[in-house]
Amino acid sequence: MKKYLLTVLVALLFFKGYGQFQIKEGIYTSFDGRKIDVYLIEGAYSVLNIDKKEITSNQLLDILTLKKILTRTDDLYAFYKDNLGFEPPGGNPIYGNKVNVFFGAPSCGSGCGLVGAKGIEVGGFSNIFFNLKYDLNVNRDVILGYEFGRNFFTFSNKILFPFTPNTDEKNGGFAEGFANLMYLYAFDKIMTNPSQRELNETLLNIRWGMQQFRGYVNDDSANPYNSLAKWEKSGTLDPNRGIDGWNYDTSPAYPGSSILIGIFETLDKGKMFPKFFEILRTRPSVNKIEDALSNIAYSASFALNRNLLPFFINVLKFNINPDVEAQIKVLPVFENKLIRDEPLLWFVSPFEKITLNLKSTNYLNDNCTYQILVDGKVYSTNKDGKNSIDYKTLENMNEKILNCQLISNGVLIDNYNVKIKKRHNFNVFDFKQDFYANYLSNDKSLSLFKNDTLTIKSLEKTEPVYGLIYYNFVFSRDRKYKLEGEVLNISRKYNSNDPLIDGLPSSGWTSIGFGGPGRSNGFGRFGYDIGVGDTLNFLKSGFTDYSNLFMPSDRQYFMNRVYISNVGYGEKTKVKNLYFYDITDTDGDGFIDFEDNCPDVYGIYKGCPQIPTSKTEINSNELKIFPNPTSNKLNIKTTGINGEIAIFDILGNRIVHQKIINNNTEIDVSQFSQGTYLVHVISNNRTQTSKFVKM
Repeated sequence: MKKYLLTVLVALLFFKGYGQFQIKEGIYTSFDGRKIDVYLIEGAYSVLNIDKKEITSNQLLDILTLKKILTRTDDLYAFYKDNLGFEPPGGNPIYGNKVNVFFGAPSCGSGCGLVGAKGIEVGGFSNIFFNLKYDLNVNRDVILGYEFGRNFFTFSNKILFPFTPNTDEKNGGFAEGFANLMYLYAFDKIMTNPSQRELNETLLNIRWGMQQFRGYVNDDSANPYNSLAKWEKSGTLDPNRGIDGWNYDTSPAYPGSSILIGIFETLDKGKMFPKFFEILRTRPSVNKIEDALSNIAYSASFALNRNLLPFFINVLKFNINPDVEAQIKVLPVFENKLIRDEPLLWFVSPFEKITLNLKSTNYLNDNCTYQILVDGKVYSTNKDGKNSIDYKTLENMNEKILNCQLISNGVLIDNYNVKIKKRHNFNVFDFKQDFYANYLSNDKSLSLFKNDTLTIKSLEKTEPVYGLIYYNFVFSRDRKYKLEGEVLNISRKYNSNDPLIDGLPSSGWTSIGFGGPGRSNGFGRFGYDIGVGDTLNFLKSGFTDYSNLFMPSDRQYFMNRVYISNVGYGEKTKVKNLYFYDITDTDGDGFIDFEDNCPDVYGIYKGCPQIPTSKTEINSNELKIFPNPTSNKLNIKTTGINGEIAIFDILGNRIVHQKIINNNTEIDVSQFSQGTYLVHVISNNRTQTSKFVKM
């Protein structure tokens, strides 16, 4: 009887305040055959089926939030419908074939979607409810948009790669890439509230997709066969244009998404929707990788009515079938313009160069000149756009601006700027647009920036709430990093009868540090350590660690994260002045690399060897090291016996320090770890430096 009265009450409330918006009861049949009692809510395009076990009585009475969920679901579906120009078949016959959206335990994973037909199942209703109730900047409802992508993927046989020759096994990269592309653009359109967009992980995926696309374009050795089909070029190969470590190097969805995002962002997304997909649906089914690539190139070219062969063949390295190439060739030439690179490129150490390969939409077919200016002077000029920027270009400055130019017959037709910068001694909050609230870990917390201070605030006081903010940060091998910031933790005093948090007696804490798939380190649990939060004073602390501890042994680069987290009852955290430092001292002379004018040579004059006052110049032949590489013994031959020998690892730690007793010193290095080491021979106020490799 109570259940009946509740249903009647809810229905009356809906009719009173929201016209035809009402709740009904029914039974939903899941994809795997389960019969589930549900509450039904009909929208313009969708029918919500909410498992009765998933929703509380208070949530059932929260009309505003339920309406937000229905509106969000309808808006996502409408974006697909409006931008693709069709609807998939199927649906709920009782409700005019509208799409069934089930909230409950899905038939597979955290969500399921019928491929090419209407119907999705998603979990996480409680989180979705809370996210939309408080207009949080995390999207647990992202699963709705992604699964709608499966419903609308009615052209799977047009772009799926054959994965293993002579089998039916396919690469789902472009299939999942299509879903990713569409839901990202959908959220970008329908989320207009600035507070929802700030620190939003979902929207940042567009930027990350472009970053990976630029890495693919910039790497002349990357192609669809090693980067999209079997992912032989896995991992971050470029610290400025790559992301991995969190499925990016193993799942075909991410490179597939990146290529599609790059195509639409580089060409003309507004003109390509929905024509591209209308044409793609008419294309023949694929039997080989070239068929899929040809279908994409054909659909893009005819959607814009332009010859895009130079872009697809010379930039994206697509192999196009001869018949498709012949059809595209007759189209008018596409407007030539530079393909934008990342606006900021870091030197992650003084010993590495930055690859900057300029390319245009008509690359190699335009007879253009590619030119880079530094300080108004020509740094490079060539016909292929290939460039390598040396660290010395900075001339001991922290940063410089490069102007990248496309020139045709002596006329500048396009240009853009790129900043090059030392990755050292900078406030990471200068890049607050790249911070994001992890969408699974902030279900009941709100994060935002006010000026240059980050605040994480718990919205629930009756239970411990977690907040987690990330900033993607690629680590480079053999570096020593430091993170330092100021933290204000506001928390109540712990009571002895409070439940434990993470097994510890605390009302909550804040932690900051580096994190990765294999390791996470924080430099202080503010709150737990001091017992009660300080509502007035920021506490300053720092944290130092070696990059190699966060990386697989076979990687030169690996994506980790700077993280800021808190947990507690009604916890509130503020963070400001969060600085990153690369404090590696490769030559062990007391000057860190990025502040050393001679970072690979031991010296005392601004990090360089002392300037000689007479003709006692160093002869490189005076110091000989052999065998090199070595696994056991290292011989160091010098011209004199006065002085000392020091050996440092690549991070600047002194491993050996001893007097020279004869001109041929033998040192046992069998216990050294594999890697590169520096040898300094110091004699008569001068230093000779060499390197050896321990195998």
